[in-house]
Amino acid sequence: MLPSAIPLERGEGYFKSTLIALNSAAYGCSDKFSLGAGIHLPSIFSKRDGGPVWYANARLSGPVSDLLHIGITGAYLRAVLPVSRTEPDAIDGVPLGFGTAMAMATIGSVDHQLTVAVGATHDGQQLGRGPLVTIGGSTRLFPNVCIITEHWLFIDPDATWPLHSLGLRVLGEDMALDFGLAYERTLAKKTLGIGLPFASIVFNF
Repeated sequence: MLPSAIPLERGEGYFKSTLIALNSAAYGCSDKFSLGAGIHLPSIFSKRDGGPVWYANARLSGPVSDLLHIGITGAYLRAVLPVSRTEPDAIDGVPLGFGTAMAMATIGSVDHQLTVAVGATHDGQQLGRGPLVTIGGSTRLFPNVCIITEHWLFIDPDATWPLHSLGLRVLGEDMALDFGLAYERTLAKKTLGIGLPFASIVFNF
């Protein structure tokens, strides 16, 4: 799930594993500043050029009121993204990774929230031709069940590359389980047509 502008408290953190392959963690260095990182384990051993796939991010955020939090976040993802929809596997000449810098706002509470972030990307050579927009949210249906969703829009003058997901989060005392589907048109054609199922486990510490 996308990070919200509601900050982690000092000393608070979590570890998340998605399908065992993608593992990440975040930690509250202060009541307003946190750091996070993750790695895709199979990419460490893959013979495909561009591995391993990993990311790191930093977030500075805080409350404006009880129902509004704002912040800024920066991240770097080391991964080869598709050149285009027609050449999804082309990697020749593609920069290995890109960075983002975004402003974000979260409306709502821990139980019901919506986060919108807008910013720019840079691949080490040039700025992206359009903004990156992310929208994510969650709402608690029952004391231990939430709906979660997130949407990434890499906006380009020629074509926008969207990525969407929808799922359920089952909450425990110090852990949570996520189940859902991630959808991107090219990815869907290679999987089940309706998207890629995912399952994650989150441990809070």
